[in-house]
Amino acid sequence: MEFWPLYVITLIGIITGQHINYFTGRMFRWLLRGFISKRSRERIKERLHKYGIYAIFLMHAFPLPYPFFNFVVGVLRYPYSKWLYTMLPGLLLNYFLIYYVYLNFLS
Repeated sequence: MEFWPLYVITLIGIITGQHINYFTGRMFRWLLRGFISKRSRERIKERLHKYGIYAIFLMHAFPLPYPFFNFVVGVLRYPYSKWLYTMLPGLLLNYFLIYYVYLNFLS
């Protein structure tokens, strides 16, 4: 299969999965309240709102565990539009680099 169709198909699947993680976090927010103290939630939320754009971009641009991160971002009710507009460029960069390395060095 050629690079671009495979790239687009992969991104559609990954983006769909990330939306599921984000909205699952928003739906089951109440479930995690018993496991995380209010003080910890407030500190995480404060840091997320302070560094959120950078953290979301970097989490998706590098091979880090971003599915769980998106779940946590959903739990903390980070604004959807800000999450989406910082998640997409990170994923585009991540998978472009992965495919570039694969196609040019490993195949």
